[in-house]
Amino acid sequence: LRETRAGRAQLGLAGALGVAMAVTGVAQAALLGHVIADAAVHHVALAGLAGSLAVLAGVMALRALLAGGFEVSGRVGATRVMSELRGRLAEQLLVRSPVPRESERTGELAAAAVQGVDALEAYFAGYLPQLMLAAAVPVAILVWVVPLDLAAGVVFVVTIPLLIGFMILIGKGAQARARSRWQA
Repeated sequence: LRETRAGRAQLGLAGALGVAMAVTGVAQAALLGHVIADAAVHHVALAGLAGSLAVLAGVMALRALLAGGFEVSGRVGATRVMSELRGRLAEQLLVRSPVPRESERTGELAAAAVQGVDALEAYFAGYLPQLMLAAAVPVAILVWVVPLDLAAGVVFVVTIPLLIGFMILIGKGAQARARSRWQA
């Protein structure tokens, strides 16, 4: 996380968009449930569902736009972080290196640096924004469900620690891979 300085604003935007996606995901599920209940249980005709279907379509379109913004902001943030890392690495290897450059193979060093930093893209563009999204979705669901059904809310509260435990396990695996790539 210390290395995200250059792309922190974009990664923060990805986090905010992830929260908005979580909220629109809950709204989409609730609206879809409402439409299905009206159609199947209350036998409302299609004409009577037009307003609800229009709102559902709008929420789905908004969610798609948010998902696109989430992906783009994560990628832009990762690109900025990786660019800054490449610059620091090049400066360290080619300018500040205590070993004379004549004795090094600068082409090999540069290739290794580019490939090594490229290997971190999945972490910065994928894992970090998804981690923020994974934290926002359960909260959005709890905020929606608890007032509607306290028993379901209690089930969620009991199972969320399991979700967090699995996230930690996945994160540790990704962190170990990223650390080994970083060191390579």
